[in-house]
Amino acid sequence: MAQPPLTFLEQKWAGGWSGNNRLIEAATQTNQRLVVPRLDKDSHRSISQYGRVTLMSIGRWLYENCDVIRGAIDEMGRLVGPLIPQFYGADRTWGDQAEAWLYENDKFVDIRGWPYTMAHFDRNLVIETLIDGDFGTLLTEADGTPKIQTWRAHRIGSDKYEQRIAGGRYDGAVMIDGVILDDYGAALGYGILLGDNPSGEHQQVSANDFLLNYLPSVSDQFRGRSLIGVSAFNWQDVKESRAFELIAQKIGATMAMQVMNETGEADRAKGLLKAPVTAPDASGNMQTLPTELVAPGRLMYFKAGTNQRVEQVKNDRPSANVMAFQDEVIRSGLESIGWSFDFAHNSTKIGGAPMRVVVDRLNRRLDEIRNLLVKPVRRRIDGWRIAKAIKNGFLPPNKEWYKWDYQGPANITADRKYDSTIDMEETARGLMTEQKAIARRGEDLNDVYLQREIETDLKWEAASRLAKKHNIALQEAYDSLWKSRQQLPVFRSEAVDKQGEPVGEPAGTHEEE
Repeated sequence: MAQPPLTFLEQKWAGGWSGNNRLIEAATQTNQRLVVPRLDKDSHRSISQYGRVTLMSIGRWLYENCDVIRGAIDEMGRLVGPLIPQFYGADRTWGDQAEAWLYENDKFVDIRGWPYTMAHFDRNLVIETLIDGDFGTLLTEADGTPKIQTWRAHRIGSDKYEQRIAGGRYDGAVMIDGVILDDYGAALGYGILLGDNPSGEHQQVSANDFLLNYLPSVSDQFRGRSLIGVSAFNWQDVKESRAFELIAQKIGATMAMQVMNETGEADRAKGLLKAPVTAPDASGNMQTLPTELVAPGRLMYFKAGTNQRVEQVKNDRPSANVMAFQDEVIRSGLESIGWSFDFAHNSTKIGGAPMRVVVDRLNRRLDEIRNLLVKPVRRRIDGWRIAKAIKNGFLPPNKEWYKWDYQGPANITADRKYDSTIDMEETARGLMTEQKAIARRGEDLNDVYLQREIETDLKWEAASRLAKKHNIALQEAYDSLWKSRQQLPVFRSEAVDKQGEPVGEPAGTHEEE
């Protein structure tokens, strides 16, 4: 009979549950570095409403005043969108009609009208989410037409950071930092502030009609946080350091030469360096005034004993070390928002394979923002718009009305020819689908195929007209029109027939030659 497993649990737990921190040094904080406070709490209890608003405020200030930040954020907004809705249901005729309706509705979808189109919405959604942390969208309508109304993060809040709602449709629910939550942490509604006070009177709106859009970084988060604000100290230090350095350069630029002589002053006997001027005295009589060519702050005089000399003031600020250090701070700041220093700030020092690695990382970051932020919001908005259009008679009913995907702009490329060659090879070998290759260029497979069909039809129609006009074969007319010289046949024989055409079989093509 086999021996039953031995038990040692009683002895294993005999030491109690407290344990010790001998295994990992970092488990015990020391006075050799700053002590990190305990953060074993829910996210909303580890950062207050005031803290979130502070990050948002710093993020807005840095975006408006720091050129590196503004350039990177704007570029991300441009490269993520706009997104083009593509219907993937079975009824292509209905899909074309719905796509056309959305295209026209995009032009005036915002309740404010021009210039806030859907393309502006896609761009602002990305930019303001990165700056503020989150971005609100209200689904509404005007004159029977579906509309959207956007709300920046400072307009979403409540008169108390955390409160239990008494009465009304949300009776008993908890409201934290402007978000009304059920017992499972799902958003039931939001508070829209009616004034400028971040803790002022608010109006409650349902989560069915209002979207709070953000990129959650942890699982228990229900408000976004400014990605710029998270690295605010680094960005502020860089900006202030550069501002102080520019002032120092301006002061240094005013000090052109330094003169060292026995007196430490300008030689008055040699001070008349240009023609004297006249000016009236107190009685109105003109008098001659000596004028010195030098201006205060341009030349500096120092006592030098008998070792008199004139030297040029050396001004080599900022040093290479200062610039390199600032670049590293900027690099870490751009990394915090998922962007690349080498691409956005200094792309001259890398190239080839390293740049392709950088571009690949950026494309993955852009895809992440599209898939986790912009596409879910657009599906919600466009699904609601399509439902309204069907209800109001703008579109006929369709059981697959909800089947929508989105095509974004083309991917960034560091070497378009290289990427094109790789795509063609992988497509030919079956390692990549044509749909994916076409999508990487910002196009839709169905649209490309349809346009190719239209263009091919036009080519054969033109070839047919030429074949009839010149009494030649249809294929010959087509080849003359659309094949390049490298693809046309080459005849070895120099003999020609009565019409001047080459005699003999073609021996290949110019391309093969």
